[in-house]
Amino acid sequence: KRPLTVAPAGSTARPLSEFMEQWRKAVREAAYDSIEPDLGMLRGEVLVEGKGSAAVVRPLSIRQLPINAKQRFERLFAFKPQWEATELEP
Repeated sequence: KRPLTVAPAGSTARPLSEFMEQWRKAVREAAYDSIEPDLGMLRGEVLVEGKGSAAVVRPLSIRQLPINAKQRFERLFAFKPQWEATELEP
């Protein structure tokens, strides 16, 4: 089994439905038959914006954010001006 890459570095937003289909295909090709991809698995690595057919996903790794709280929030709010409380939970 080989490691799976969810999104290449520097990726931009893509339609959620397209992302999920490509992820499922990658999981099947890597012979991880017992795994069903779920966005919860990517918590802290991607951001889903919008709902329904307008939803998009883009990479946003919490590991790449500053540890300093002020700098971290500045970076987050520069990325997206409004957040849901659940999106900011650790």
